Amino acid sequence: MCDRLQHKIQLPIVLGTHTITTRASIGIAFGSAQVSPNQLLRNSDIAMYQAKANGKGTFAIFEQSLGSETIHRMELEVSLRQALEREEFFLVFQPIVEMNNSKIRGFEALLRWQHPDHGLISPSVFIPIAEEMGIISVLDGWALQRACQQLREWKEKYPMLPLTMSVNLSSANFMFANLVGKVIQVLQTTKLSGANLKLEITESIVMKDPEESAKVLEKLQQYGVGIVLDDFGTGHSSLSYLHQLPFDGLKVDRSFVQEAQHSPQSMEIIKTIVSLAQGLKLNLIAEGVETDIQCQMLQALGCELGQGYLWWKPLVKNDADCILAKQVCAEQV
Repeated sequence: MCDRLQHKIQLPIVLGTHTITTRASIGIAFGSAQVSPNQLLRNSDIAMYQAKANGKGTFAIFEQSLGSETIHRMELEVSLRQALEREEFFLVFQPIVEMNNSKIRGFEALLRWQHPDHGLISPSVFIPIAEEMGIISVLDGWALQRACQQLREWKEKYPMLPLTMSVNLSSANFMFANLVGKVIQVLQTTKLSGANLKLEITESIVMKDPEESAKVLEKLQQYGVGIVLDDFGTGHSSLSYLHQLPFDGLKVDRSFVQEAQHSPQSMEIIKTIVSLAQGLKLNLIAEGVETDIQCQMLQALGCELGQGYLWWKPLVKNDADCILAKQVCAEQV
């Protein structure tokens, strides 16, 4: 039956002067008295995604022998499509602080997924799946909108604080044709200045297409949006493009920060990054600061901003609000 369906579906379709061919991935699940209708539909969905993973244009039959990890991943793929509608995503906010006084000067917005059955799903698990499924631009857009709305709320509540919001962009969304238009639309609807927004991208994103990346970054810079190169130093081609692209800041990767106490090589890398940032007049943020010794060491090297568990873990909105209120009260005393 599947072969006959595939044969019919793959027949060429002529549309004017164009010929279109299609394929279908087919998932099959068999029922029994012990399997509910919803479970049967879920199993067929999982089998369909297994067929896609096998090369598309094929069919797969659901079997428990697929393995728990495979079944779990396929369940997540099915759930991801409905997670936004069900309001299962939320943001947490990692403070970015001045190292010398621990005052908050901004936040990094981080996306989280609270699955109704599997609990909190790590971004390292669901982000790659969303990229493969082609829905990462939707998640990035949602996170950008919510993060800017939250910053607008805090700026109205605490106008005396010079807060910024950093938002991560995935590689798939960065190269999306209408990215600049989306960013500007969000800034306009939330009534934020571009100077309040920092977009964080990784070196791997830039290296996919340096010329196209430069065009996108320059357009964003025209609107005042800051561009921060995340995980700096972990790649191998940063230096060759750093002076050519309009970056506003660098983030020292947490691996260097956490190894610096015990690794002279990591210490030298941090010294080089600090010197480079100062020479190019770029802001510098150290990630993953967890101890006073790390903080003091980074300050001695000339790094002024940091984020990490030494100060705060990523905060839900209400906790961040309370901390900002206390900071305002302390500054007014």
